Amino acid sequence: MTQYVAATGSNVVLNTGGGVIAVGSGGGGTPAAPTNVGVIATAIATPVSTTSAVTNYIDWTASVTSGVTNYKVYANGTYIGSTGSGSTLNYTDSATQTANQKKPKYTVSAVNASGEGAQSGAMIAYQYHESIGVLNAFASYHCSAEIAHDLDAGMTPTDNAANAQSGRSYCLELTGSSYPEWQPAATFYDGISPSNYGYGPFGFNLLPFVALTFAIKPTSTSYNYYMHMEYPGLYSGSNDIQANVTLSAQGGWGQVPGFPTLTANVWNTGIQIPLAFFGLMQNPALYKFYIQPQTSGTATFYMDDVGFVTGSTLMIHDGGAPTTYGNTSCSLADEAGLCWNHNASTLLNGFVDSSTATYNYSFSPTTLTNLNFTPSSSGNGCGSANGLLNPGINATPNAPTNVISLSGTNAYWQVINSSGVSLANYDHIALALLPTSSTRSWTLQAVNASGTLVGNSVTLPGSYTNYDFGPGTGANTTYWTVCVVPISAIGVSGTLYGLRLTDTSGVSSNTYYLSAPCLYGVN
Repeated sequence: MTQYVAATGSNVVLNTGGGVIAVGSGGGGTPAAPTNVGVIATAIATPVSTTSAVTNYIDWTASVTSGVTNYKVYANGTYIGSTGSGSTLNYTDSATQTANQKKPKYTVSAVNASGEGAQSGAMIAYQYHESIGVLNAFASYHCSAEIAHDLDAGMTPTDNAANAQSGRSYCLELTGSSYPEWQPAATFYDGISPSNYGYGPFGFNLLPFVALTFAIKPTSTSYNYYMHMEYPGLYSGSNDIQANVTLSAQGGWGQVPGFPTLTANVWNTGIQIPLAFFGLMQNPALYKFYIQPQTSGTATFYMDDVGFVTGSTLMIHDGGAPTTYGNTSCSLADEAGLCWNHNASTLLNGFVDSSTATYNYSFSPTTLTNLNFTPSSSGNGCGSANGLLNPGINATPNAPTNVISLSGTNAYWQVINSSGVSLANYDHIALALLPTSSTRSWTLQAVNASGTLVGNSVTLPGSYTNYDFGPGTGANTTYWTVCVVPISAIGVSGTLYGLRLTDTSGVSSNTYYLSAPCLYGVN
């Protein structure tokens, strides 16, 4: 079973996983789909421009069905080619993606004498995968050509053969001391050129993805790991834009309920951490991420299959987040003469409000000074849980997406889609909470098209976050508390018509904030 880490608007938990178990017949009929489809960029045509071709190397695990004669490869559902034999488990595509596009979703099917089988499911876009890719210009390891910049702090990453996973040639060795950080970053700061990093869309486009995944082999479990992600952008021309969500592994700021801790000196595989925990759900621009052992001594650990898992996301509200890069009305002098297109800062995807709470869907979090990273010219962080309005555009580098302000006494936030949303591609609800009172609790429950409660009520944050950061006051600044709730926990299936989030704190005229509520699923 694939495992993922549930964390809060602050710190994550790394846990073991079992990977995906392929189920298929041993013979007869069309073959079972191959599994573990992954892609890594091995080159980007230079000089880099918006039309530069990206070379993608795709590989997979063989179908469990015998007699496979070849594999067919698809990009976003379109057939692009096939292998010459059933023993070839990789394919190279240099014709589908250009440097300013999001990563295509590659799927693979197996063919035998009975015909073509079903296409594969979820795909991983790797940053590191068995030393395939380009040689990192800043360190001695091979990685994706799209995330090949490196901003390590006290860490020495190298390709390592001795500790590779079974059947693999290499893994990534990470050694450092005094709270070292492995910190890969987007190769081209603006997605177009390595020079003008204050402009345009830059970073790695996360829109097709819903989770970070990796395998890790620690040599010790005596210390914790922190993880964090950042958006592309600048404050006063110098600082990065940090997400107001950060995660801890193996204790620290909490442990994800129901998941075992890491085991030392063995490969812990199949780990998946929803991007909601990093504040990057449906975000078009990842700048960098890091993993940091929490030790003042020397730490050595190994990683492989580090990347992002495809999936479906349905945003209920994203605060006006950027979607695609291509608005020609932009007057800023960015490199391509284009700006981000945006969603409206309102409810999305057919949802309408029927709350009893007083609400504001266009609340700017720039005044929320209790956050760990104050979104102002003097700070270096984002005030929402899903990023910036214009990542990388120098004119407004520090403008976060809007959040929802809610207030009332025992009031609820309720949204309804009268047509209903099919849950075929979604299995979790994610949202971020920021209270203003130390007395805080909520319930989340589904409603039908008439607004009547159905299914089960779950208490938040409860067991759906690894740490409740609370409101944060004065010097005790905080992060968004991210909650991820399995849809099965609220007792609905098939179709979801609406959700009700009820303030059960009992605080009179209570105010709290909500950011990036959405549905998602790996697929």
